[in-house]
Amino acid sequence: MKPVSSRPAAPAEPSVQLPIPTRPVAWWPPALMALVGFLLYVNTFDHHYALDDIAAISQNLFVKAGLKGIPDLLRTEFWHFSNISLGYYRPLSLITFAIEHEFAGDKPGLNHQINTVLYALMGLVLGILLQKWLVKPVGQTTDGQLVDNGNSNRLGQTIVALLVGLVFICHPVHTEIVANIKGRDEVLSFLFISLMLLFHWRYLETNRWGWLKPDARMLAGIAICLFGGLIGGSLVWGIIGKDSVSLPNQIEAGVNLLEIFRIAAAGVFASLLVTAGLSAWESKQAGKAQLWWDNTELNPKLVGVALTTLAAVVGAVVMASTRNIPEITTGKAIWIGLGAATGSLLMTSWLGLACASLYFAFLSKESSIVSLAFIPAASYFFARRNIWQSLVGLWPFLIVAALFFYQKQKMIGTLSGKPPVDWANYPYAIEGTQIRSTFKFFAYYLKLLVLPHPLVYDYSYNVIPSSKGTQTALVGLGLLAMLGMIYLAVKGFFKRTLWGFGLFWFFVAMAPGLGFIWLRGGILAERFLFAAVLGFAVIAVWGLQEIFERIQNRNSGSSEATASFAANGSATQRPFMAQYGPIIGLMAVVLGLYSFKTVERNKDWKNNYILFNSALPYSPSSCQVQRHVANEEIEKGLKFRAKADSIANAVNARIAKLPVNEDRNKQVQKAQAVIDKEIGSANLHGRQALDHLKEATQIYPGFGEAYFSMAYVFQKIIPNRDSAVYYYKQTIRAANAYAPAYNNLGVIYQNEGNTDPMKFQLASYYYNKSIEVNPAYIDGRNNQASLKKVTGLDVKILPQTILDKY
Repeated sequence: MKPVSSRPAAPAEPSVQLPIPTRPVAWWPPALMALVGFLLYVNTFDHHYALDDIAAISQNLFVKAGLKGIPDLLRTEFWHFSNISLGYYRPLSLITFAIEHEFAGDKPGLNHQINTVLYALMGLVLGILLQKWLVKPVGQTTDGQLVDNGNSNRLGQTIVALLVGLVFICHPVHTEIVANIKGRDEVLSFLFISLMLLFHWRYLETNRWGWLKPDARMLAGIAICLFGGLIGGSLVWGIIGKDSVSLPNQIEAGVNLLEIFRIAAAGVFASLLVTAGLSAWESKQAGKAQLWWDNTELNPKLVGVALTTLAAVVGAVVMASTRNIPEITTGKAIWIGLGAATGSLLMTSWLGLACASLYFAFLSKESSIVSLAFIPAASYFFARRNIWQSLVGLWPFLIVAALFFYQKQKMIGTLSGKPPVDWANYPYAIEGTQIRSTFKFFAYYLKLLVLPHPLVYDYSYNVIPSSKGTQTALVGLGLLAMLGMIYLAVKGFFKRTLWGFGLFWFFVAMAPGLGFIWLRGGILAERFLFAAVLGFAVIAVWGLQEIFERIQNRNSGSSEATASFAANGSATQRPFMAQYGPIIGLMAVVLGLYSFKTVERNKDWKNNYILFNSALPYSPSSCQVQRHVANEEIEKGLKFRAKADSIANAVNARIAKLPVNEDRNKQVQKAQAVIDKEIGSANLHGRQALDHLKEATQIYPGFGEAYFSMAYVFQKIIPNRDSAVYYYKQTIRAANAYAPAYNNLGVIYQNEGNTDPMKFQLASYYYNKSIEVNPAYIDGRNNQASLKKVTGLDVKILPQTILDKY
C-alpha cells in the first residue's frame, strides 16, 4: 500500500473557453505611436539609394521592369542579380519597389516616404495589439454587456502599453531598417506579424470564424458582383484597351497580367455599385426611409459582399501571377477560381485574415516562421488559456507555413540556398567558431539594446575579432547571460509573468539572427534586433515600474508585496501620478535620447559616401568598410577623369580649326592647366582609394573584390596597364568566380589586339570565362558577342603557358 502524501494536489490548469472578454481600445495611443514613428524618419525623405538599395532596386532588372516584372519577382531569389544563392525568397518588398518604379520611376525619396508610412502604420497596429494584450478587460455581465467598474486602472495600463510601444518605435537600431529602403522587407514582415496576432486575438474575442453570417442574399450578391465585375472589366478593357472585344474573345486570345489587374479594378468598382443597389432595394422593401448606408441590419452583410468581391479579384490576380499565365485555358481558369475562392474565404474570416497576414509576412521575409510561436504565447499569457488550448489553435497557421515553403521550393528550387565561402560575411564558418561566436555576439546584442551607440552598418570581418584567444572572456559572459535569461524565461513562462513573456518574445525573435551565426557562420547585424526590441521594451518598462512600485511601498512603510501591472491581480491603488508619474518622467528622458539618436543616425544613411565614411571611426578593422570607402573614392575619381577627358576632347575639336599662332598656344596651355587640375583630382581620389584597398587586403589577404577595385583604379583612373592586369589576375586567384575580373581582363586584351593577334584570343577566352562563372553576367555576354562578330573567335580553352606569359 502506497503512503498517502500530505502535500495537497496541485490544481489543474484552468480551461478558458471562448470567447474571451472583449478589450476595448483607446485610439489615441496607437495614433501617437504612428505619429512618432512617422516624424522620426521625416529627415530621410531627401535621401538617396544606399548600401543594399542598389542591388535590390537599381540593379534589379525585374524591379526596373515595373508591373511586367512581378511574375519574374515571384519566381526568383532575392539576390538573383548578385549571382549568389542564399535561399532568400522575399518577393513582396521587391514587388512594391516594382509598382513604385512603374508609376514614379527612380525616385528614392518616394521609396523612403513609403518606408516611413509603412513604419507608422506598423506602429498603429502594434499600439492596438499592445492594448489588447496589456490592458485588462472591463467587467462583463452574463449577457455580454460591458460595465465600467470592471477595471479601474485602465488608464495606467494603457500608459504602460504606450510606453512599451514607444520604446520599440523610438529605438535607434531600427534606423538600419527604416532609413535603408531595402529594409522594407523587415518592416512588412513585422507589420503582417502584428496584423496576424491582432486578427487572431479578434477571433479569440468573438469565437467566430468570420464577422459575417452567410445567407442566400449575401451569396447572391457575391455572385452578382463577380459576374458584374467580370462583365464590367471586359467592357472597360474593351474601351481603354487596344481592341474593343468581348470577354470570351479576350479569354480565347489570351489575357495578360496587366489586363487581369484592370479587370480586377473594374470588378471592385462594379461590386460597390451592386452592393449599394442591393442595400437600397432591401431598405425600400422593408419600408424604411433611411439611406442605405444607415441600415445597421444590412450593412455588415452588404459590406461583406464588397469585401468578398475585392478578395476574389485580388485572389484571382495573385493566383494568375503565380501560375505564370500568358493565356487563360480551362485548367488555368480553375486555378484562378481557386484563388478567388481562397481570397473570399480569407477576407470574411478573422482566422482567414490572420492566416493571410502570416502568408504575406512569409512573402516579406521567410524568417517570419518564428512568429508561429507568438500565437500560442499570446493566447497562453494574456488570454489565460492553458498550453494545450493555445497549441491546438496553431493548426491553420501550420498549413499556411507548409504551403508557403512548398511554393518557395517550386518557385526558386531550394529552401536553403548555397551560401558562398566568404571570409568577409561568413568568416566564422571558415574558422569553425560559429558556436563560440554566437555566445559572444549575444553579449554584443544585449549591449546594443541597452546602449545603442555606436551604430555601424557593417560588422563583417574583422570588426569583431575571432572568438579565439583574448575573446574567451566575452564568449563566457555571453554564455552565462544566455543561460541565465533562458532560465528566467522558463520560470516566467510557467508563472505567466509579463517579464516572462518579454523574455520569450526576445529569444524567439532573436532565433534567426543567432541561427545565422550558429548555422551559417555569418556576422552580427543590427537588423536582427528589429523584432527583438519589443521583448526588450516589455522587460524594460516592466522592470522600471516594478522598481518604482517597490520604492514607493518601502517609503510608505507598507510590508505588503507590490502587485504591479505584470502580476495577476490589481495594482495597489494610489493617485495616478503618484503611481505612474516616475516611470513616465524617466521614460520621457529615455525616449528623448533614443529619438535624438535615431534622427541623428538617419543622416548617416543619406547616401553611400556619408554612410561608409561614418563607419570608419568605429570599424577601421572592417575589410568591407575599407573597400566600400575606397569604391566611393573611385566613383569621385572617375568623375574627375571623365571631366578631364571631356575638356580635352572639346579643346582638341576647337583648336583644330585655329591657325597655329601665339594665341592658339596660349589657349592650349590654359586648357592643359585645367585638364591637369582635373587629372590631379582624379589621381588624388585614386590614391586614397588604393590606401583603403591596401588596408582591406591587409585585414583579409584573400579579399578578391578589394584586388578587383585596385585593378580598376589602375585601368580607369591612374592608367597603369601592367598593374591593372596583375591585380585582375590576383582577383581571380582569390575569388575565381568573380565574373567582372575576367571581363575587364578581356577588355584590356581586346584593346591591344591590333598589335598582337594573340590578345584577341585572350580577350575571347576571358569573356567566355566571365560567362562560365556567371551565366547571367550581361557585360561578358555582350563583349563576347561583339568580339566574335568582328573576329569570329570563340576561345574557351587556352594553354596555361599562354595565360602566364600574358
